[in-house]
Amino acid sequence: MRYKSDSQICQEDYLTSPAPAGSISPGVTKRLFSKTASRKMIPLWFTSIALSLVLAACSTAPTRSPEPVTTSTPSEASYANAQLLVESSWLAQNLNAPGLRIVDVRDSAKYADSHISNALSLPISVAMVNQPFPNELPSPAAVETLLGDLGIGNDSARIVVYDDSRGLAAARAFWTLEYFGFKDKVAILNGGYPKWQQENRETTRLTPKPDKVTFTARPDASLLAGLDGLLARLGKPGFAVMDTRTSKEYLGEDLRGNKKGGHVPGAVNLNWEDTMTQGDAAIWKTPETLYAIYADKGLREEMTVAVYCQTGVRAAHGYFTLRLLGYNKVMVYDGSMAEWNNRMDTPVETKPNPTVSND
Repeated sequence: MRYKSDSQICQEDYLTSPAPAGSISPGVTKRLFSKTASRKMIPLWFTSIALSLVLAACSTAPTRSPEPVTTSTPSEASYANAQLLVESSWLAQNLNAPGLRIVDVRDSAKYADSHISNALSLPISVAMVNQPFPNELPSPAAVETLLGDLGIGNDSARIVVYDDSRGLAAARAFWTLEYFGFKDKVAILNGGYPKWQQENRETTRLTPKPDKVTFTARPDASLLAGLDGLLARLGKPGFAVMDTRTSKEYLGEDLRGNKKGGHVPGAVNLNWEDTMTQGDAAIWKTPETLYAIYADKGLREEMTVAVYCQTGVRAAHGYFTLRLLGYNKVMVYDGSMAEWNNRMDTPVETKPNPTVSND
């Protein structure tokens, strides 16, 4: 029986000011005319000259350039780990920053058509393998070759990744890079390439030719959950499980081709899409909204949280969002339901768990 990967699931589930500096505000103009009108002894010619000076000042005031246009985004200062999410305005000013590597994880055809200046192409599909389950982590050796060929070494100061899939592919790349040794050195471009284009920012077809470097993978086992380890920790105090699938998958109403339906016992359901705004250029919701969503599920920052979905892609999105909010003990169950719900010896539930209940 064939079960569907997260990439297939995502294609089915959605494919969903102040006055310029230097200008004179209407209030100031109104007060100027009121004052002039009250002094009847001032000759008409003086009033005309004053009005001309006001108009001249307004005409020479600097105006906002129509391109690029920065769209509204949440205040990054309110996220506990704000450095993990960068805005398009910041990236536009730092395209040539020393030590910065920009990584485009869209497919190669889209990259060839246009991309952000200096961006390197690393399609997320080549950073995953389909053995023993869909969308698994590649081997350390494979990652060393992939990154080394792109000129990304252990001394790279910062990596910014972007996609056009509402953060899904970028989040998977984020988790993969953190797992192999870039913890706290990776960030996601909020809104991805669609937002960059909406703001009329500069794009190119030129392909960078970086010098190859040596990258040594240093896997961080604390970021990866396995089936046996997950089973051993279920129900333990301070340990929580989060399911980022749809509610129908969570409740066992949509099996996605698995042998059985339902969720890991005790898991709370938080669909990854509930953390994003609408549209192709979706951005992460405001910090206040996200903190409230996670608090409502009983998830606290000091907890260890294991995140899963169908094949680990949506789970990586949940991983990133938790990291953004300051949860520093987060792991992805990479096998997810493609493994769990195709074994007959793993327990499942179909009743909902409104909050974490193992404190």
